[in-house]
Amino acid sequence: MLPKPVETVVIERHVGKGFRTGVAEMNGWRNNMEDAHLIHMDAAWGMFGVFDGHGGDQCSRFVADRMHEEISKGCPQDDAAFKKLCLRIDKEFLDTKQDSGTTGTMCIVHKPTSGSKKFRLRLANVGDSRVLLGRRDGSIISGSGTDQGLTTDHKPDHPSERERIYRCGGHVATGEMGGPARVNGELSVSRCFGDARHKETGGPGPEDHPVTADPELHIADCTEADFLLLVCDGISEGDFPNPAVVKLVANRLARSEDVGAAAQAVCQKAIEAGSKDNVTCMVVLLTEGGPVKDKVEKSVEFMPGQLSSPTNEAFMTAYEGMAKRGGLTLAQAAEMRYEMVVESMTRSGVTLLKAKEMRAETDAIGIPQGPKGSSERSAWFRNWEKRLPENMVTDDSENELMRYMIARQGLGAGGGSVGLPKAGNPNGRRVRVADLATLRRTVNESPVLKWDARMSQLAGSEGQVQEDDPSDGTSHVFCESANMTAWLPTSTLSDYDGGSSSASAPKSRAQAGTPPGTRQLPPTIPTPARSDQHPWQGSMTADMMRLKPAGGNRGTSPLTPNSSASLMSQSGARLITAPRLPNMSATGGPAEQGYRATSPGSGSSAAGIRSNGLRSSAGRHRTSSPLDSAIGNRTRQGPAGRPSRSAPPRPPVCT
Repeated sequence: MLPKPVETVVIERHVGKGFRTGVAEMNGWRNNMEDAHLIHMDAAWGMFGVFDGHGGDQCSRFVADRMHEEISKGCPQDDAAFKKLCLRIDKEFLDTKQDSGTTGTMCIVHKPTSGSKKFRLRLANVGDSRVLLGRRDGSIISGSGTDQGLTTDHKPDHPSERERIYRCGGHVATGEMGGPARVNGELSVSRCFGDARHKETGGPGPEDHPVTADPELHIADCTEADFLLLVCDGISEGDFPNPAVVKLVANRLARSEDVGAAAQAVCQKAIEAGSKDNVTCMVVLLTEGGPVKDKVEKSVEFMPGQLSSPTNEAFMTAYEGMAKRGGLTLAQAAEMRYEMVVESMTRSGVTLLKAKEMRAETDAIGIPQGPKGSSERSAWFRNWEKRLPENMVTDDSENELMRYMIARQGLGAGGGSVGLPKAGNPNGRRVRVADLATLRRTVNESPVLKWDARMSQLAGSEGQVQEDDPSDGTSHVFCESANMTAWLPTSTLSDYDGGSSSASAPKSRAQAGTPPGTRQLPPTIPTPARSDQHPWQGSMTADMMRLKPAGGNRGTSPLTPNSSASLMSQSGARLITAPRLPNMSATGGPAEQGYRATSPGSGSSAAGIRSNGLRSSAGRHRTSSPLDSAIGNRTRQGPAGRPSRSAPPRPPVCT
């Protein structure tokens, strides 16, 4: 997982043959973008697909490309032909011996014939990506699938899927620590392309394996006024149900007929709603909104996201990957982002909080030479890219998180109890938060804080101060009862003795000092939010609220959702600080090419992947993890560092 999400968006728009299609892709929190898509529009029909890869993007790209090649030869005549095509392409990928997989959701749209006004939809689903159908009034056309969708998620604990898995020689492991059920204890989807190791038992047919690419096929119909949505499971991973997705798209289309902008809005909302996955959304309108074009017109728009972690190797690798998807270099993407931020800072109505964030971003980049759009400025950004390795910080958050997990479970030398990480503030004073009315009013009056509805959970609760910021009168507080960390106005906090006697009454800030009953709050591990995350990678949206920008000596913001750094900060352990990039001239000295310098002693690859507990790209051999010796298990990850929907380590048993 990245320290911050890469919110760069690549938008494709296809118009012609009676269709208007927009697809938006965003990397999000993942180390790299693994989704792919398919758009084919013909005079009488069209085919659309979204493929959500795992363990690398090899399978998703292969399936999307091969499917497009075959579809270009003609539309599958019936369900049997559609099924045969899916299984044939799956076998072709398995024959390449590449170790990755992908889900896929597809829809063939047949235009009305013989005076009918109905479009015929032929749906094929493999895995947990989804097809939705909506109306322009914002209502979802309820289907028989998952959450009123037209398709059903293929999960190992679904009764029919479970029966097939056991019949074909596999088994379903119950999710541990709140996790999902998994095929053979590893894969959290029961149908997908690729993933050869789960297709070794059963048979003789390709649909008779524990995991299969056999598509579930359905027929539906709709009118020209309706719209289709195809989304990867990252869209629905957080608090973003299918009806809400449809409503958002309808609202955006009511403002503008820009299908690309509507798809982009869905991706952005998914990240805000807590998704930690890659996100892809495709919007399909069944009319061009004007004269039908004989030729399909395609355009690509690149929207660079915030350069929030320019000294983090993994973040910049993912940022560059999205730039390449948009046909740009990293230097070009950074230059475009810089100009966007500078322009935004000159607009009226920019809040103080937003202005601080934008200023921090431009300060981290530096002061470019030459006027906007000049060759001199472009040369400066090329040199900026070359010098990035000189400013990368060592990020040992993965191994530190493992050490934290061991400490959390009381495992150490001799099996004895291990002390938990200390709080960031040595005093670690306990406090009680003011009542709801006072808290809301004071937050709204603060020039640096923003009210969030989840903050109501903190009103009247006990907590522990991690850090005070006298410069703006705020304090960083962890409240155990809500499992939440947030910046609050210091004036809303009263020192508190956690004892049960009368001496435990709240004290004002004037009564300085640490109460005798002060105790250290233990950190807690949130419930994981999705199938392919380890237990400590669960959704932190409800637990970590980015209400105050990083600044001063805080380094990487401890409020960043679901980052390793944020977990460390919550428990009071070391915070990874990203230093400001120095200003650079276009005539700087020699520099190394690229920026993927490996971390000393980490065994990391170009993408910042460490060898501890990871599967090598050449095969299934895995080097030992710090958890292996302490707990006796291993993690499983794909070659690109993304958990390939594989099993998290079993929870340690304390004795």
